[in-house]
Amino acid sequence: AALAQYMATVVQPGMTLVLDTGTTTLEVARALAGVPRLRVLTSSLAIASALHARDNIDLVLLGGNARHHSPDLSGPLTEENLRQFQTELAILGADAVGPEGLYTSDLGIARISRAMIACAREAWVVVDSSKFARRSFVKFADWPAVTHLVTDEDLPAADREWLGECGCTLHVVPLTRGRKAPPSR
Repeated sequence: AALAQYMATVVQPGMTLVLDTGTTTLEVARALAGVPRLRVLTSSLAIASALHARDNIDLVLLGGNARHHSPDLSGPLTEENLRQFQTELAILGADAVGPEGLYTSDLGIARISRAMIACAREAWVVVDSSKFARRSFVKFADWPAVTHLVTDEDLPAADREWLGECGCTLHVVPLTRGRKAPPSR
């Protein structure tokens, strides 16, 4: 929730953005519900459900095949639809993060995440620090594709070190009230 609230301060009224599927991006969508005049594209049925009744949000559901056991859309139709749009921000999650790049557990979602990055001016990845200790099935992005990474203050020092060399701007968000976050770089 703290990461989502941070993203709500980044997104400005009138912006266009594409939101990836996942629990973190769903929290971001809920935090963005009060930002005026947003245009939001998504492949997530959960995000569409959270935002569809908001008068301040012009919601575009990308279409495609509904994945079994997951509330999102993927496949060739979703990828083709994404090629028709240009957005200011892509806001994505990841199942795992490492020096080699960003990973997800599903090949179809990896393709959609790549297409979302391609249609956006800036790619913001929002992940809690536990994702740095995980491994996942397929890489969807190398670090040069990511402009900003948002994570929490529990990020280990070793990960902060290599992130300093990856080329994206690191935003570290405090999890507890009254503590200051280290400055973004």
